[in-house]
Amino acid sequence: RRSPLDQASWFLWKKGTDGKEILHGNIVSHVDDLLFGGDKLAEASLRSVGEELGFRELQRDSFSWCGKQFCRHRDGTVTLSMKAYHENLKEILLPKHRKSDLQAALSPYEQRQLRALLGAFQWLVAQVRFDMAFTVSSLQGEKPSVGTIVRATQALAEFKRQPDFAITFKPINPFTGGVMVVTDAALGNVVASGTSEGGALEKTWSQACYFALLADSDLLAGRTGHFNVLDTRSHRVPRVCRSSYAAETLGAEEAFDIGILCRGFVGVARGLAMTGRVAERNLDSVPLTVVVDAKDVHDKGNSDTTSFGSQKSLAFTVAWLRSVLRRPNTALKWTSTENMWVDAGTKHMDLSHLRET
Repeated sequence: RRSPLDQASWFLWKKGTDGKEILHGNIVSHVDDLLFGGDKLAEASLRSVGEELGFRELQRDSFSWCGKQFCRHRDGTVTLSMKAYHENLKEILLPKHRKSDLQAALSPYEQRQLRALLGAFQWLVAQVRFDMAFTVSSLQGEKPSVGTIVRATQALAEFKRQPDFAITFKPINPFTGGVMVVTDAALGNVVASGTSEGGALEKTWSQACYFALLADSDLLAGRTGHFNVLDTRSHRVPRVCRSSYAAETLGAEEAFDIGILCRGFVGVARGLAMTGRVAERNLDSVPLTVVVDAKDVHDKGNSDTTSFGSQKSLAFTVAWLRSVLRRPNTALKWTSTENMWVDAGTKHMDLSHLRET
């Protein structure tokens, strides 16, 4: 059955002896390359499609797909890496005299080289290198100059320092876990275009970052647990914020937005209908927890008073957050800043905590 939320994915369901439907496998398509996961029944179904259409080849457990190296291990974990892609990144060579003026404009040829390199960075960040999201976001926001190439070269060295960087997906039960979104924001550290390069008076915009996770039951309950990354994004908050509270509140609003969407994807994987009158009820059956390190955002969102705080422009955002939190299986939780590994997606800082997590 085709997913109603993603037209490039399909799920195979069969009724068991008790009449309940059992998920046997799923397929994700990228143009004419299929990514499959499932049991022997589902694999037989896939192979029957190959017999009908004629597959050129079929690889399992260890293979390359869309530039990513997949490796399934005996314990059921799957790692994704892009070593070959890292190694193919090429430095933009500048004559020594060009580096003496970092504000100098680029030639059309240099602009094309820079555009290609930043595009390669963005693909890496979107697929595996979540740790470099803020660096790439900042570079993409710059007005291209010789200084941009110099900073891109520094970023290239950081990428190449860990070409084996891998994301591990653990065998988490999607029928018992739920969605967790960890979010953070940094006040006034980027300019209007989204770059961190600029004077103090120009940095009037804020950067936010979220990680949407498929979390196991332990993690959702606040205990030590495991998760798989579903989605992540580092970006400039779309309006100027007057306080950290404002930046963190708007970041939390986006976190709930993406969390609700991920709820739908998990619901589809559970076999729940995501259309019609039952869609809202089925969405609510998938637990959703948003985690912040801003105590005032946590307290204001969970408050049942009529006050929205001194910043009246946030009244609609706070009211919406409270309406979402009144839904079943929905929570806004607080953690101390020392635990907040997502902050590395909002500013230039040591990335080791994010990478280890």
